[in-house]
Amino acid sequence: MRNESQSKAIEDNPIGNGLDAFRASFDSICEGAGISSTPDALDKFAQEDLQNIILVLVSALQILPASRLLRASNGRTLFSELSRLNAAITSDDFDLDSIKSLLKSALASEPDALIWDRAYDAVAESTPPPRPIASSLQQTPWLRNTSSFANSSEHRKYVDDVLKEELGSMYVGVRHFHDAYFGGVAGLDAVSQAFFKQCVEGSVPLFEDGWKGWPRDANQDDVLGWFADFNDKLAAFAGSHESITTHQHRRRPLAQPNKPIQGSTGERKLDIGFVKDTSAGKDSRCRWSQILVPGELKSNPSADKASMAWLDLGRYAREVLVAQNTRRFVLGFTICGSLMRVWAFDRLGGIASEQFDINKDGRQFVSTILGFLWMNEEQLGFDPTIMTANGERFIEVDRNGSTERIIIDEVMQRAPCIAGRATTCWKAHPEGRPEMLLVIKDSWQYPERDEEGELLREATDKGVVNVARYYHHETVQIDGADDDVRNNVRRGLDITQAANYRPERPTRRTNVMSGTSREGRGSTSVSRKRSSSQVGAPLPSSKRSCSVSSTRAASSLPNRVHRRVILRDYGMPIYKASSRSALLAAFERCIEGHQSLYKAGFLHRDISINNLMINEDDDNPSWPSFLIDLDLAIKESREAASGAKGKTGTRAFMAIGTLLGEQHSFMHDLESFFWVLFWICIHYNGADEARVVVEFDKWNYVDMGELANLKKGQVSHEGDFIKTAEENFTSYYQPLLLLKFRDSKELFAGNSVLESIDEVWMTGKWGCMFSLFEPYIWRQFILNRILVNINRMDHTVHFDFDTSDPSSPTLAQLCGLQVRYRGSNIKNNHLAPIRELASKLKANDASRENTEKLGSGSGDLAVILLEPGDREAFCKYKDIMEDQSRASALRMVDCALQLAFGGERSIHDTVVLDSKPFRSKKAQEFEDQETKAAKDRLAHDAVQESLSLLQPKVILVCHCESMAGDINQPDSQTSSIKRACDVRHEQLNTGHPYIRVFSFHPGYVYRMTKYEKYEKNMRQSLFNLTFLVAANILIGQEINGPGILNVRDRVVHGYFIPPPPPEYATPDHVIEQLKVLEIYSDDEHPEFRRLLETYRAENVFSQLSPGS
Repeated sequence: MRNESQSKAIEDNPIGNGLDAFRASFDSICEGAGISSTPDALDKFAQEDLQNIILVLVSALQILPASRLLRASNGRTLFSELSRLNAAITSDDFDLDSIKSLLKSALASEPDALIWDRAYDAVAESTPPPRPIASSLQQTPWLRNTSSFANSSEHRKYVDDVLKEELGSMYVGVRHFHDAYFGGVAGLDAVSQAFFKQCVEGSVPLFEDGWKGWPRDANQDDVLGWFADFNDKLAAFAGSHESITTHQHRRRPLAQPNKPIQGSTGERKLDIGFVKDTSAGKDSRCRWSQILVPGELKSNPSADKASMAWLDLGRYAREVLVAQNTRRFVLGFTICGSLMRVWAFDRLGGIASEQFDINKDGRQFVSTILGFLWMNEEQLGFDPTIMTANGERFIEVDRNGSTERIIIDEVMQRAPCIAGRATTCWKAHPEGRPEMLLVIKDSWQYPERDEEGELLREATDKGVVNVARYYHHETVQIDGADDDVRNNVRRGLDITQAANYRPERPTRRTNVMSGTSREGRGSTSVSRKRSSSQVGAPLPSSKRSCSVSSTRAASSLPNRVHRRVILRDYGMPIYKASSRSALLAAFERCIEGHQSLYKAGFLHRDISINNLMINEDDDNPSWPSFLIDLDLAIKESREAASGAKGKTGTRAFMAIGTLLGEQHSFMHDLESFFWVLFWICIHYNGADEARVVVEFDKWNYVDMGELANLKKGQVSHEGDFIKTAEENFTSYYQPLLLLKFRDSKELFAGNSVLESIDEVWMTGKWGCMFSLFEPYIWRQFILNRILVNINRMDHTVHFDFDTSDPSSPTLAQLCGLQVRYRGSNIKNNHLAPIRELASKLKANDASRENTEKLGSGSGDLAVILLEPGDREAFCKYKDIMEDQSRASALRMVDCALQLAFGGERSIHDTVVLDSKPFRSKKAQEFEDQETKAAKDRLAHDAVQESLSLLQPKVILVCHCESMAGDINQPDSQTSSIKRACDVRHEQLNTGHPYIRVFSFHPGYVYRMTKYEKYEKNMRQSLFNLTFLVAANILIGQEINGPGILNVRDRVVHGYFIPPPPPEYATPDHVIEQLKVLEIYSDDEHPEFRRLLETYRAENVFSQLSPGS
């Protein structure tokens, strides 16, 4: 922003007619080109014309008096900075498009102040900014690459800008390039020399002062014809050469400059290349998966530069790498006029050989072309560790002291980029075990970063839920060495010896401070572009605003290492969910996974549409939904930056604060969940129908400051958001508009009071944050409400509940129903079988009286409650209900009934059948197994007969480990909490139909201690929920679905077992807790052993319980 003195200098020294000569030059160029003289004509200018008109404008600005009075941020005059810009413009690598805004302002005669602002922006583009050093924060630099596109048309004009940034500096004239890549081809030198000698010495020499028949003007069609003829002669000679018997690779050149190659997202054509299909002809339809070596032809020798031939070839190399999922790098070539370079594109970018003239160095040309024909697959860049036998692809890994063969079933994902992590995932299984699903993940990582495999192993060992589980990891070995770019792929080539290498100047560096103020979100971000192919130049600070690279890493040459991770969880991207409810349930589980990961000490930092997975296959043992990709995850305790030079991610899902340079926190990840859902609603009309939306396609390409402003515009005003959603959500996801958007606004509001996730969870500053499950804020404000509304439309009520107070009516209100008591009086003497049982078992008077009171009421609902602990001493019914000092399962039943029926029903008017009080605890202790079994059969028969007489609509069975509670079901299916909230349509022995609701015994709840607060609250609310399910069934509303099932899953997986206090930290206590949860049937369960080993590794036993 201009200061007062600058504004005064501009005002006192007007531009006036100082730019008239520039405008006249512009009109002259337009007239000569036959185009209209408007600012938009700049987009139609040839490169040379655009360069000339910029030089004219810069010179005109320098003549103006204000240029010597205005100062740039570095203290120099604007005149001096314009001189530097003048020099930069003449460079082949300069991005002329970055000056167009200045050109258009000058042509439109905009106000002087605006023109000078544009001039400031232009000189800023030409000056490398100081680069930040690493702070004590855990930031990682953010660089764009082409793998970050989501639902994009991949239009060339957009892709090219990002591809330039991805490739960075492309180094040419790298010494010893030919030896590194062609030196291993057997017999190449000898046969090349022999063929070239024949070309020179034959009766009709093909080479004299150049190649015979080479087109003088290097016209593309003529060159292609000449090239095909030359290749045929070379191939025929090489094939007949006696000493060569090892080269059986059948390939040939292909020239189809006017025919798109199949297999790319956007339309792409290839000038020339080598293809593995020897039958391919001029009219053959080829795919990128067949192209082995791409080539680019230009008639003009001056096109041998970054902005032209180099970038074009890079575009082809990207398509080849994407289409061939075992390709590590791609070789290619450019011929500009008669000047040739050979290129290698790998996961660091592109490097090239020295330029040579094929009409002067004919032997080098022969050797290059023959090398492309003779190279084996590994020399062409294919991964030799992925092998094939008997029609199956496989890898072999050393795991647990032995070699395992992993069969590759299919490719799941291949990142569409050149430089970057370039992640590839394959679905796989161990040889001989097709039922065991695995995922192989290959990626190219900066060696400075923590290994993802180590992070995954640690997360798995800590019992993190809903995150892909670890199986194996390794650094890929090729020729006995770690497979990396610098030493293996590039064979140790030294880019500092490249002809255009320029080391970065050491500069004073600034810190990126933590806690970037959210006030920054209100400021205007100026969009600035710069050609990232500019030799040796670092990216603008706006592109690195999220970054802090360590000094050590910044000073060293970049490298990437080929790492392989194998995972035990397989699924599909979340947008392939079979229904809206399944999608939302998957979101919730993934958010739980993020929470679990965070509690284990990791921050994910890359929440995006392809990193959230769903598994709806009942035969797949993987998590139902889970997070993947810890490439960018960090340990929360880490105090230093990663040292990695770049970070990639899916830009469309980055949080606003992250785009603006804020320190990455868990809150940014939560916001990313929102953007993923928002994106899905716009781009997917169900699981199988994706689309590109022009308005949002640009989110893939604009710079980060502009993207932050676009996102702020989406969420800053409720009306605008609703309008955007109505216009852009697909018909399938339109029902999600039922949510109240004001809830989501709080997610994005600046709130400096919230310093930590614990404060968010425990203080309730973000609204209703006293949720039973300590849910994440985004789920609390958005997902929960969507979950209710979407399922109202489906005419089935699915809901989740959020309350830690089990007696609160909030639980009932969340289902959106007005539950009313609709009971029916009992007409049959249903207690007669129970009375008869009491006589047979010689029950005392108190237990008989209690049974009568519990068995009275209305006959539409029967609750089967077996052996509650509070009745072991046969207390009187009145004492049981009124003595608050005594734990009581019956009082829990009463509370649940009142909650479920909105206070209109209680235990006093509900049939509760209970047979076990007739047998004292002392009597049971002395009974032999045969006697116990006989009495259990009597109890079972009595309850069955009683229910047949009662004929209730709903039976809610609170399971325990007794067959007396078993109604036509094996004991193994009725005694587990795993079935809580399940609903079944069944029949009594008499044929009477009823609906059975599964619950569990409340005694499991009241036996828990104060140290088990979260587990106890969760179980008690789950117990209440089973009654709410029964209540709604009575009025014809079945409640089931993701909310309920997720609650139950938390119990089943023991997710909320808290760390035990010192007095309970013994192995026996751990075993007891696990058995109470009824997860593990014996001590040999692998999950149990893992948890026990974790306790031992943490020395909990030895430290807290001597003698344990």
